[in-house]
Amino acid sequence: MKVSSDLQQRWLQRALLVPLIATYLTGCNSRVMVPLKGSVTAAGKPVPGAHVMMFPDDNPNGQTTSAVTGDDGTFAVSTGLDKGLPPGKYTVTVTWPDPSVKATAAQAAVGFFPIGPDLLQGKYGTRATSTIKTEVTTETTVLAPFEVVIPDPPAKPPVSPIPADEEPEILKAPDKPLNLAPPQ
Repeated sequence: MKVSSDLQQRWLQRALLVPLIATYLTGCNSRVMVPLKGSVTAAGKPVPGAHVMMFPDDNPNGQTTSAVTGDDGTFAVSTGLDKGLPPGKYTVTVTWPDPSVKATAAQAAVGFFPIGPDLLQGKYGTRATSTIKTEVTTETTVLAPFEVVIPDPPAKPPVSPIPADEEPEILKAPDKPLNLAPPQ
């Protein structure tokens, strides 16, 4: 009798475990994701090629989203394989790599594409420096445009001319070629 009692107990445990696992797995996949679109503008004009990241304020280690704006300054939000992101408050970072920086033929041949310096000079580049905040609700479909201000380029140090009373030193080539062969 004891054997059948042990067998019944194991079957009962398995029977209770299956719905528990099913409930857990369904709960993991039932998080609400809000599909969103947005845009980045500067002085009301689109900012193409900007890198946008959204960080959840309520969970510093939570999942972020990233996108790159198209030629019209718009982007679509996705988190991993999911389209959109969960409702909540977010800090938004924006960097705008200089589009004039292009890969050389040799760099492109090996798949290296350099990113130019940030035209926004890091003003919105980190969670600590960005002033862009947004809130996503289940009813949000399009975010208000993220308006960025392009800082003035840093001032270049003045170039001091050579004083008129001083002549620059002119370097001359050696009279005879240098012998660079190792001694014998």
